[in-house]
Amino acid sequence: MKVFAFDVDETLEISNGPVTLQSLMDLRIAGDIVGICGNMHVICHVPGWQHLISFLGQSFLPKHVFLHGLKINIPADDYIMVGNIQGERNSLGFVCNSNCSEEAALAGWRFIKKDAFAAGER
Repeated sequence: MKVFAFDVDETLEISNGPVTLQSLMDLRIAGDIVGICGNMHVICHVPGWQHLISFLGQSFLPKHVFLHGLKINIPADDYIMVGNIQGERNSLGFVCNSNCSEEAALAGWRFIKKDAFAAGER
């Protein structure tokens, strides 16, 4: 079993990103744990969101602190953060302010860039 944590802004399709909600559901169906480590306010407006994800990151905690807490409390074979690299431009031309790759490294998680995940990397 793997634990996947997804950034939201410019990562998920509901916030100008390439990662579909169906791909999150596919991970759940495969038996993995899926959650949000980002703008939880956006996902909570998706009907049935509570059936799609297992955890919501807290906006008042740095991402690496939240991810570290998950890693020490959820036994898994792999821990993967999917998101952005700071300074990249999204499809609308906005520059990403979060650095998910650095946050994942600080927490001891593997990082997959959103575009690579959307293209099939796991």
